[in-house]
Amino acid sequence: MESVAGFRLFLLGVSAGLATLMISAYRRVSPRWLRWLLFGSGLLVVGRYLALAAQPPPHDGLGRIADAGSLIGLTLPGVFAMDQLLRHPAITPKTLLQWYGPFAAVATTSLFFGSRHLSSLLVVVFAVGVVGGGVFVIRTFPSPAVRPALLALMLGYGALGAGALGAGALLPLPHLPEMLTSLALWYAYDTAAEGGRGG
Repeated sequence: MESVAGFRLFLLGVSAGLATLMISAYRRVSPRWLRWLLFGSGLLVVGRYLALAAQPPPHDGLGRIADAGSLIGLTLPGVFAMDQLLRHPAITPKTLLQWYGPFAAVATTSLFFGSRHLSSLLVVVFAVGVVGGGVFVIRTFPSPAVRPALLALMLGYGALGAGALGAGALLPLPHLPEMLTSLALWYAYDTAAEGGRGG
């Protein structure tokens, strides 16, 4: 039993490490307010794994922090990831934040007054949006440097949505969808910072 608990803590540590790697890619994001907003969302993800490391598994305040890590901490940067890659001149970070606002309001309400089923549904809806948007953009966007990052985002959020639907129980490693999403976000922001926007 101790070996199972130790392996669980090891996986949570790996997950937290990948989340920290994801946060490191936000350091070159501009404007500054967006950079700090992304840092905050990344800390929610790290906080999720710290909360999940508590014994017994939390169901109160720590449980809400854990849920916020995946619901807010992994969806907020996804909104800006494609913009960082594509840099559409008609879309600004403030515009994207306004679009994300209603989702954030419903997500926050679900965390504190709703159920985890609603939170899972929101993750699925968000994942469908990212994958659908990626399919639409990747066929027409000319830059080959950006396509792998877009594909990684689609894979990461597709896995996150599948995990929210319960498919995560079938995976060999817990939190694998979140790990893939963290890696995809790191790759997307790192690609954008390296100038792989093309056009």
